[in-house]
Amino acid sequence: MSSDSFSKRDSKHAADAMPLTMSAAMPASLLRLAACLLVAVTLSALAVAYASFQSRQLFIELQALQDQHTRQQVRLGQLLLEESVWSSLAIIEQKASDQLGMQVPDASSIIVTDTIVTDSTVTDKEQQLAMRERLQ
Repeated sequence: MSSDSFSKRDSKHAADAMPLTMSAAMPASLLRLAACLLVAVTLSALAVAYASFQSRQLFIELQALQDQHTRQQVRLGQLLLEESVWSSLAIIEQKASDQLGMQVPDASSIIVTDTIVTDSTVTDKEQQLAMRERLQ
């Protein structure tokens, strides 16, 4: 009976040993899986932090560009207003008379011609007199 009990006891331990080795292998694979998941979670947390930082930086840059755009729009409005002031005929006439000494010509000194002058001016006195007579 002792040999029979011994073989039963060995088979019992052998049966117990089988699940022990499988259960020992299972925690190692679970440990590896947990380590991989920990690395993945850590990397995704770092990626979220970096994305948040980058988002803040881009938002700050966007605000700076919008401020610059607003300043340039204001400057454009000022320049357009200044252009409209300088392009008014009264301002041009005043600057021409004050700074350049120009005057509005008399009606008798204005000559209207039908001739298209391209490279040279009309210098012939007879042509000028004929034009004046036609206009009067």
